[in-house]
Amino acid sequence: MKIIWRLLDFVKPFTKEVLLSVLIGVATIGAGIGMMGTSAYLISMAALHPSIAELQVAIVGVRFFGISRGVFRYLERLVSHSVNLKVLTRLRVWIYEGAERIAPAGLQSQRGGDLLNRLMADVETLENFYVG
Repeated sequence: MKIIWRLLDFVKPFTKEVLLSVLIGVATIGAGIGMMGTSAYLISMAALHPSIAELQVAIVGVRFFGISRGVFRYLERLVSHSVNLKVLTRLRVWIYEGAERIAPAGLQSQRGGDLLNRLMADVETLENFYVG
């Protein structure tokens, strides 16, 4: 549990961006719900064979919610991945500075390539931790 709090400390400088990503995600879900509700209404009303003029608002609503859902999804992914890349940059710098402090005396028993591979594999594991 202590490790999770330590990993979340890397996100603190980007709190506004994380909140923006969550807000846009909520808007995406809202647009999806609006699209499903409006399309259900449109289908049920169209079954009664009214004139197209009576269905125009519902048709425009389905189009609006469909387009806005795609736009919100794109923006949410854009913001969340931007935050993820910034956090991983900070994490990689932190790991490099930690390894630099103990080098070369503390790393004589390690091969350079093996150590680098182990450190970068651990960071790559965390790539999906911050996006999820």
